[in-house]
Amino acid sequence: MLAAIAMKFQAVKLCYQEPTRHYHGPNYVRSVMDTLAPVEDQIKNIPAIELALLWGKSVLSPIDPVKTAKSSSIKLATDLVGLACPMLLKRAQLLIAFAADNEMASSNGPPIDGDARLMVDATLAIFGSNPMIFAQYEVGVRAECVQYITAQQYQKVRLAVIRRHLKKDSIFLTDHFKEQYEHQAQVNLTNLEATLVRDITIAHASRSESNANDY
Repeated sequence: MLAAIAMKFQAVKLCYQEPTRHYHGPNYVRSVMDTLAPVEDQIKNIPAIELALLWGKSVLSPIDPVKTAKSSSIKLATDLVGLACPMLLKRAQLLIAFAADNEMASSNGPPIDGDARLMVDATLAIFGSNPMIFAQYEVGVRAECVQYITAQQYQKVRLAVIRRHLKKDSIFLTDHFKEQYEHQAQVNLTNLEATLVRDITIAHASRSESNANDY
C-alpha cells in the first residue's frame, strides 16, 4: 500500500510540471508549505493540509478557481480511494473548497475553521510579497489565464477579483499573516488595481479611436 501511495504522490506532482503552468508550477506547493512553517504548531491536521495543497491545483482551470477546486477534489478522491482514510480525504476536500472561495474573495464568507484560515492565508501570502516577487507572480497568473481568454477579458476579470479583496476588512484572516503580509498586500493590490484600470482605459480609448477612424 505504501508503494501505491508513493506512486500516486509522484504522479500528482507531475501535474505541476505541465508547460501551461507559470505560477502554479513545481515550486508552488512547497512555497505555500514553507509559508505555513512559522505557524505549524497552530495546525491541527497537517496531513489534510498537505493533501489539499498538493491536489488542490492538480487540475488547473486558471480562470475559474472554483472549477479547479471541484475537479481537483474529484481527482484526490479518485487517486486515493482505498489508500487513505475517508475522513482525511473529506477534510482535504473541504480545505480545497475553502481555498478556492477565498482566492476569489467570494461572498460565502471566510472559513471559521482554524486550519482552513491558516491555509487560505498561506495561499494568498504572495499578495504581501515584495513588489518584484509580486510582479513576477502576476505575470505568471496572467500567462496561465490568457491561454483561455483574451488579455482584455483577463484584465476585467482580474480587476473584479482584486477589488473584492480590497473591499474586505482585511485580506488575511489570522493574526500571523495580518502582521506579516497585510500592509504590503494592500499596497500591491492597490497598485495592481490602478495598473489594470489604466490598461483597460487605454485599450478602450484605442478601440474607440479605431472605430471612429473606420467612419
